[in-house]
Amino acid sequence: MIKNYYETLGIPRFSSSEEVKKAYRRLAHKYHPDKNRSGAQGEEFFRQIKEAYDALSCPLKKKDYDLVLRARSTPVSPYTFTSYTQQPDAGETVAEPITNEAKDSSKIWVWLKPVIIIILSIIAMYFIMR
Repeated sequence: MIKNYYETLGIPRFSSSEEVKKAYRRLAHKYHPDKNRSGAQGEEFFRQIKEAYDALSCPLKKKDYDLVLRARSTPVSPYTFTSYTQQPDAGETVAEPITNEAKDSSKIWVWLKPVIIIILSIIAMYFIMR
């Protein structure tokens, strides 16, 4: 399971780099092995704080981490409810998964749209030149 660095530093998920830096400095000062004589647990927590700060202080690493964290937290079910045993309420619509037929029709439109534009351009040029 992926570690939640935001919880380690005690900050909200959409914190700025300044907030990350302040939280890191506050916790590093409190749990630094030279200041805190709590033994192996304190040193391990200090390592976790350092790891969280390394991941969240760099904008590129933070962006990658947020993508991974979001991917791990999204439900796998294509339906609006999260449990397979839970039934939708009466009158509630349930999103249907995209079928292969719908995917194929969108692929056709990708190459068909430029062809239609070219044909309409040729017809327009014909009537202009006439």
